[in-house]
Amino acid sequence: MTSPVSIYFGDTLGAYGFGDGHPFGPDRIHAFWKETTKRGLDKKVSVRLPRACTDTDLALFHTPEYINRTKTLSAAGLGFLDAGTGAITETGKGRAKGRKLNIPAPPDSTDAFFNKVWPTVESFIDQAKPEIIILQAGADSIDGDPITHMRFTPAAHRQAAAALCRLADKHCDGRIIALGGGGYNRNNLALGWNDVVEAMLAV
Repeated sequence: MTSPVSIYFGDTLGAYGFGDGHPFGPDRIHAFWKETTKRGLDKKVSVRLPRACTDTDLALFHTPEYINRTKTLSAAGLGFLDAGTGAITETGKGRAKGRKLNIPAPPDSTDAFFNKVWPTVESFIDQAKPEIIILQAGADSIDGDPITHMRFTPAAHRQAAAALCRLADKHCDGRIIALGGGGYNRNNLALGWNDVVEAMLAV
């Protein structure tokens, strides 16, 4: 891609986790970083220190009602904010009608499914002409994750990232953010997330 690539990594981010034996543990980011340095990618990117998001930051993207609801449910251990959503018929509401694309993936979906549906995703994004692209690169879709039932490989992550970088160069001056997200098999997330980084550096 035409823009420089940065990775946010530091002790604050490394300490983030849900605790009490939850699979979202603080060792996840370190598994990623170990593979990053093994590949020498830390020498090819700008490494930046993260900072905690404030309510003011959140208000740039979410309503106060949504922020309060999320905090309340999270404090109670109820994180199902989007339960019952994701149907292919959901295309957005009001002014956002037609700006939402859902492609439900059945359990045990493999790269063959990904390759079949990805052109639809890419075309949808291309027609939207985004001002910025955010890639949620959760590695829980990779085969072997302990709490999901998907069978993708890291190659799917790399392919998606490469295509999105091209679209970012085309429409939004290379503005793309890749977020780690889910993924509870440490080897999977290390490989998948670093394949995304490599794709961003290579395009």
